[in-house]
Amino acid sequence: MPLTVADRLAMIELIGRYNQAIDSRNGEGWADTFTTDGAFEMAGRKPIKGRAALIALVDSMGNNTPPPTRHWVTNFRFEGEGDEATMLADLAVLKQNVVVASGRYVNSMQRVEGEWKFRHRLYTGDS
Repeated sequence: MPLTVADRLAMIELIGRYNQAIDSRNGEGWADTFTTDGAFEMAGRKPIKGRAALIALVDSMGNNTPPPTRHWVTNFRFEGEGDEATMLADLAVLKQNVVVASGRYVNSMQRVEGEWKFRHRLYTGDS
């Protein structure tokens, strides 16, 4: 069964939860956006895999004040069907109204108990 509009909206909302969790340094909330064995990877670095490692990554970032960062993600492209999907998206990270990072996400997604989660999220920076 192809992805529905509801699936696509749920994946965009997942991005919102992910962004708000990382920007507020909420490690538990950030890890909740991944499958139990989910992984976050920055191109050229070792993936951070599993709930405990994901939470530890966010905890290592400190409290983020001041000034806060804001992750903005856009230009979504979806492929998939059933409970598996791939989503491409572009990212800009802002700090004090200045873009401090930009790049692209390649997301492998999985529906778990009716909810979309990241199975693997690869970030490749523009520079």
